[in-house]
Amino acid sequence: MIQTKLAELMVTTNYSKNHKLREPKKKWLQYQEPKTLDTKGIIEKIDELYPKNRKIVALSGGKDSGVVFHKNLDIIERAFFIKTNVGVQATEDFVKDQCKKYGIPLDIREPAPHAFVYVAICLEAGFPSAGLHDMIMSFLKYKTMLKYVTDPQHKGKKPILLSGVRKYESTRRKFNYNQPINIDSDRIVFACPIFYETDEDVYRYYIENGLNRSSVYGWAGTSLECGC
Repeated sequence: MIQTKLAELMVTTNYSKNHKLREPKKKWLQYQEPKTLDTKGIIEKIDELYPKNRKIVALSGGKDSGVVFHKNLDIIERAFFIKTNVGVQATEDFVKDQCKKYGIPLDIREPAPHAFVYVAICLEAGFPSAGLHDMIMSFLKYKTMLKYVTDPQHKGKKPILLSGVRKYESTRRKFNYNQPINIDSDRIVFACPIFYETDEDVYRYYIENGLNRSSVYGWAGTSLECGC
C-alpha cells in the first residue's frame, strides 16, 4: 500500500557549488534486455547492473511519466524536472504539487545559459523544424540531464532516470528505442519501466488510480516544455 505524505515540498534548483559539466567522449548507446517485459523485470535488471543506484523519475507533467511516478513511489528517491524556460509555468507548478502530495524530493534544473541559445536560433532562423529537433533537445535537455546525473550530490550511488518513454508510443519511439534500458556513454542511464505497455494499459492504470496530468494538456495536448 502506498502512503500519501502531506509534507512540505523539498525542492532544489541549484547544482552543487563549483560543479561543471565535463562531457564524456561520445559512445554509441548500450542497450540492456530486462529479465521480463514488465516493470518488475526492468527494475530488477537495473538493480543487477547497478547495485548501488538512486532511482529518480524524470517528470514531464504528462500521463506516461505520471504513471511511472505513481507505480514506483515505494522505490524512487527523487524526482527530476527540466525547466526549459520555453515552457509554461502551469506544468512546473503541477509537477511541484505532485511531489508535495507524495512527499518526494524534487530537483529542478535549467539549461545553461538558460534558453538564450534557443531564443537566438528562433530569432535568426525562425521556429525550429522537425529536422532540428535533436539539436534543440541537446541544448535544452540532454546537456541538462548530463550535468544533473554527474552532480556530486549523487556520489556513491548511480543515478538512474526512470522515464515514461514507451516503445509503441509513436512511430519515432518505435525505431529510436530498442530496449527499455539505455546506457549513454556510461554517464546517463535511462530505464523505462512501462516501455512495453500500450496506450490502453497506460490509460487504464491512469483512470483506475485517479491520476492527473498538467492542465496544459487539456488545451495544448502536450506539456509545452519544449514545443515539440
